Amino acid sequence: MGYKAAHNEAGLIINGLIELGPTGATVFYWVIAGASACFVLMAILLTLRRLARPRTLVLDDDALLLPSGCFQTRVDRINYSDISQVLERQVAGQTLLYIIANGLQFTIAESLLPNKQAYHSVRSFLTSRAHAKAA
Repeated sequence: MGYKAAHNEAGLIINGLIELGPTGATVFYWVIAGASACFVLMAILLTLRRLARPRTLVLDDDALLLPSGCFQTRVDRINYSDISQVLERQVAGQTLLYIIANGLQFTIAESLLPNKQAYHSVRSFLTSRAHAKAA
């Protein structure tokens, strides 16, 4: 797109609805090129962050350590004694495990674990810990 923008001399019609002159088409190409470059840069940075700081779910003796936040940059410590509910839901083809503790909801997606067996083991363990507290 950057090459197209730098060498553009023609207009552009988008889906037969939007008609741009040569200047408008050049601006459009530069915007697309810039957005594409930003996405590539973000992908590289997120890949490097993932390699430098892998996300791990830890089932400790007395608490669950769970990556959280928008880019999962922090780790929440959830004491098993604070867990009031463990719920499983299907949302848009995804299996999600919801953990309710201290009025907050935490989510573990099956797709983020290595395999289904690991997900089922985590679900069983957390359910047993939540029920053990209730008993």
